Amino acid sequence: MALLWQELFARSAGVALQRADRLMLGLSVWIVYLLDHLLDAASIRPSLTEKKNTFLARQLSNHAPRHYFVKRHRSLLLILLLAAFFFDLFIAWQLPSSIFLAGLVLGGIAFCYLCSNFFLALQGRWLHGREMVIALIFVGGSALIPLLQARYPFSLLIPMGFLAFLGILNCLLIARMERNAPLASLWPRPLPPPKWILGFSFFFLMLGKTSLSRSCLGITFWISLAGLAMVPAIAKKTDYEVASFAADGALILGAAVALL
Repeated sequence: MALLWQELFARSAGVALQRADRLMLGLSVWIVYLLDHLLDAASIRPSLTEKKNTFLARQLSNHAPRHYFVKRHRSLLLILLLAAFFFDLFIAWQLPSSIFLAGLVLGGIAFCYLCSNFFLALQGRWLHGREMVIALIFVGGSALIPLLQARYPFSLLIPMGFLAFLGILNCLLIARMERNAPLASLWPRPLPPPKWILGFSFFFLMLGKTSLSRSCLGITFWISLAGLAMVPAIAKKTDYEVASFAADGALILGAAVALL
């Protein structure tokens, strides 16, 4: 997902990405993702897993299949994590100093977030605003290199804002499913109902009356938004794992179709 959005940002800004740029982002996202799951597994407390019908209990009891996998292969994954970290650092060292320093700052922010979330979980508390932090870190990582290499960096503010909105919505949907929230409450109330979103998406994509709908950015936004609007319906017919993959797949599909 991050690599597709990085490519979309680069094309929007007229930046030609190098192989090292893509490799560094891919490794960085994988490192953060893996470290997050390792910390989740390390923060399990039996006293918390005994609680029923609470979001924190579900989060720390690691009911998801991927969490069981992390617990069973913790040592191997830790070795792979360290190897990926040093390889990623080596690649970043070869890049311009501005990208290297910016990457270190963003990496430090991501690490501080993971540590904060870990220590709060040990205390049985939930990090408020987590969804927004995750989305902003993801946007920053995906747009980092195009933003620093673009001739007009401000041209990326609109696509970055769109991805931030989609990312926050994605995280909210997944978090509410993790909380075992009622299906009727999965979709955030301030937004138009999912049926309206699907209708608007079809209108803007098919009618093509605005410059936004003709652009690569507009296609990406509306396809991704329509995909996220379908997540509550998918959750009704499947389980949490399938619906969460659908939420991520919506952002992947929008960027992939726009880049074709």
